[in-house]
Amino acid sequence: MKFSKLSLLLFSIIDLACSQTIYTEDIIEGNKVITKLDINDLPERSISYLWFKVPANMVGINSHVPLMVKKGTNDGPRFLLNSGFHGDEYNGIRVVQDTFHSIDENKLNGTLVAVTYASPGAMAGGRMFYVTNSATGGIVDVNRNFKLSPTPIDIGSLMTDGLWKNLYSNNNFTACVDMHGASAGDSYPNLIYGDVRVEYTNRMFELSGADIVKLEIGNATITGYLEDALNQINVPTISYEIGYGLSIQADQIKRSNEFMKRIMADLKMIPEITDKDSISRYEAAQKKTLALNELHIAKNTLGGIVIPCVSLLDKIEAGQVVAHVINPYGHVIEEIKTKVDGYVMMIIRNPASDPLRNIAFISRVNPDESCKLGGCFVP
Repeated sequence: MKFSKLSLLLFSIIDLACSQTIYTEDIIEGNKVITKLDINDLPERSISYLWFKVPANMVGINSHVPLMVKKGTNDGPRFLLNSGFHGDEYNGIRVVQDTFHSIDENKLNGTLVAVTYASPGAMAGGRMFYVTNSATGGIVDVNRNFKLSPTPIDIGSLMTDGLWKNLYSNNNFTACVDMHGASAGDSYPNLIYGDVRVEYTNRMFELSGADIVKLEIGNATITGYLEDALNQINVPTISYEIGYGLSIQADQIKRSNEFMKRIMADLKMIPEITDKDSISRYEAAQKKTLALNELHIAKNTLGGIVIPCVSLLDKIEAGQVVAHVINPYGHVIEEIKTKVDGYVMMIIRNPASDPLRNIAFISRVNPDESCKLGGCFVP
């Protein structure tokens, strides 16, 4: 059957009218720019590289979030991998990229959506926060602004408003992993934060083989975390903290990539994992996973060079010295001690420290009923 040019034009107009993805007329580095994504518009067995447009900066220049979508053989589950909210956390970005490119769209059941530089301003600055220079200036932590408010009230909520309404919340994701890591100058092990009340979040805990699972009770209106916001609209989500800040750690990336594939296999998006070495690594790590529900932060009161006395995952006792502060003469001027027994969940790497810096995170199991679901804190 042949169609006239007019018929084909009418079909194209109808198709565009039905499409919920909103394209601008812009092309950046050969890829289309959008302000809204609707997975339903994309064809099966396809790979899409897009730019998601976010609000203009103080001189009227827009930023764009890199977005990759791989759609398989049918609608199926929808898995969101997010990274790049903080510009000093690189491991998670590589996990997202590696996982995305390792999946064959012809064997994929469902859709994999991958976000890399979710805060372009923070990424460009190479620091945790997006720094604004208008008026007296300020800093914006994008991942503290998903508070589910209907109307943006400041630059932080304005930056997240479009991402939330037109990418994260409107695509009926089955599950999400939001990738993070320690801030610049700090170190984490392989660590998960998650809301224990969410059923599939608990399943992701089981599949992780992480060093520590930190149990939380999330509330997006308080925290503004993407994790909590998605959980509140019934999208099971974890925050995945991977290793050191300002680092690319091949071992952490490989370990995390295998975890992402276990989730996808569990969701029936890809075939069951059969690689014996991968299974063996997971089983060994799973036996060591610590599920902890309470956090204590050890701080310094004096500025100076801080010399850690403990390492990640060390089991320590209340009163134990976790670090020394030394002055320019090399004299110890302060001993920083933990108030509680527990495990070292974070320790600094950059020793130069202003007063009241977070030197170490100590996490433990508090058996009190009020801490059963997590989220407890020792001041």
